[in-house]
Amino acid sequence: MKQVFYLLQVTILAFALHPFNGSAQSRTDSARFKISAVNADFGGNVVFMPLTTDDYFSLKNTVADQSQFLNNLDGYTLDLFTSAGGSVAPNISIGLSPFNQKKNRYNHNQELRVKLGMGVGIRRSFSFTKAEYTPYDTLTSALGNPDVWIDSVHYSNAYYTENVYEVNIGAMYLFKTPTHLRFHLYTGVGGEFGFAFQNYVTIDKNEGSYFNTNRNSTYGNIFYGFADNYNYNTYRSQLTSNASFLRLYVPLGMSYRLSNKYDFWRQLYLYAHVSGGLEFHFNSNGGDTYVNSFGSFAFFGLRYVLP
Repeated sequence: MKQVFYLLQVTILAFALHPFNGSAQSRTDSARFKISAVNADFGGNVVFMPLTTDDYFSLKNTVADQSQFLNNLDGYTLDLFTSAGGSVAPNISIGLSPFNQKKNRYNHNQELRVKLGMGVGIRRSFSFTKAEYTPYDTLTSALGNPDVWIDSVHYSNAYYTENVYEVNIGAMYLFKTPTHLRFHLYTGVGGEFGFAFQNYVTIDKNEGSYFNTNRNSTYGNIFYGFADNYNYNTYRSQLTSNASFLRLYVPLGMSYRLSNKYDFWRQLYLYAHVSGGLEFHFNSNGGDTYVNSFGSFAFFGLRYVLP
């Protein structure tokens, strides 16, 4: 996997910086692309993963320590069958302007943006709940009202969350409205490859007991408080599978020049964009592969255009 990651880096940079070998008589001897801007932004991404109990057991089978995983799910309910995961994602990138042979100059209304980023977040998550009711007492009314049953309720909850730390490299090819204006919009196509350098599962368990009258009371749920045997514990288990991600998306963004007067500030832009597409989530060592709906955003970006 490290070799694939390195090969992607070399391929993108070689394509971006390699001179175009065409007819010297039809144009000047210029590189196909030139570096025109440096960018940095902070944002995040969101993924939606339809999950079932089969996916829970798939996760269980790829952790180093399975002792805190439930083996028997009888009586438990899976609270959410669709898991929303996501990451915070800082990125740095360089902008490359393509050479227009017909006009014999670089086209700043198009851009190949090559980026390096990271992500810290979660992917698969599961929440299981179980409640066991035991008859405890009966309240009889002296006025002839219906009896009220009091139950002793023992509950247990288990939460499993896959945590992912990744590095990624990607590229977008952008088409822009006229960039000589102070404000411009852009869209295009993009893709990135991410590799998790650390991924593990956090496990949170709690259990306890309380009394209530929810089974037949005409007065509704009446809770009598928690007993003294409430317990909460958290654990962590390392994943034995390595996660990697391929994302394909369409960005839509806007960029605003900070000043039209002062030379330095004329080169600075604020930008933001949102993207939508698909994420392919791969797991090695027998883990499942997922195709997820994917969305990302850069809500704060700073861009310096080279003079």
